[in-house]
Amino acid sequence: AFLFCGIIGCIILLCKPRVGEEDRITMLDVGQGDGIYLFSKGKHIMIDGGSTSHKELGKYTLQPYFNYHQIRQIHCWFLSHCDTDHCNGLLEVVKSGMKVQTVIFSDQVEENENYLQLIRVLKAKGVRILYMSAGNRCKVGGFVFEALEGMREGETYDCNEKSLILKVSEGKKWIGLFGGDISEQNEKILVERYALSRVTVLKLSHHGSNGSNQMELLKWCNPKFAIVSAGEKNRYHHPGDETIRRLKESKIPWYLTYETGQIDIFIDRWTIRLKKQK
Repeated sequence: AFLFCGIIGCIILLCKPRVGEEDRITMLDVGQGDGIYLFSKGKHIMIDGGSTSHKELGKYTLQPYFNYHQIRQIHCWFLSHCDTDHCNGLLEVVKSGMKVQTVIFSDQVEENENYLQLIRVLKAKGVRILYMSAGNRCKVGGFVFEALEGMREGETYDCNEKSLILKVSEGKKWIGLFGGDISEQNEKILVERYALSRVTVLKLSHHGSNGSNQMELLKWCNPKFAIVSAGEKNRYHHPGDETIRRLKESKIPWYLTYETGQIDIFIDRWTIRLKKQK
């Protein structure tokens, strides 16, 4: 009996990831912007990385985080869209010489000045550039990233509404929904086109804006909790009072970077643990 228990204990220790090697999602504290780091099976992934309130985001926020965790390269960097508060940190990191293997845009990306500058720098640094259409999937580590359709053909959409909408799953578990700055218009299409399911983590779109994160979306994905990235006392009043009211009515716990600091969500095969940095 003692031998049997010892063998079982060894199997559990060997199967469970070591500290620092667990699959995780981290909402970085970038102020008024978005910057999400994901780790799975040895692969380093980013979704967005920009700010309008933190100067030199790459130098003072992103690179120190990478250095602390001994991250020498980013295998895949998804960019929801090319507004400054989502992309200027990526530009700094690539210019600094850090290795970024692949950058992925939406095939509907607005080709604004930021986009054109990024493309020039990415090409000069030899970074592979890819585009995702609705329905496309790619696997990085143990995470599967699927681009969802949030637009109708023939209708007009602005830069925010052309954001890449990513569903992140691991096995049969829907881990996260990351929609950049999509609006209520996009959310209605998501609810119409895709089957109801429960997501673990909802990244509130457009930094918790009142014009996003409608009750229909919250009921549709029924998140275990929501995270929002916004700068303290930002001039946009993000997150909006109406969004907070909807979260309260839906009984969805939420975490806000300017209150909690960096938010770490650890995912192992038995449980999900959330750690706040402030």
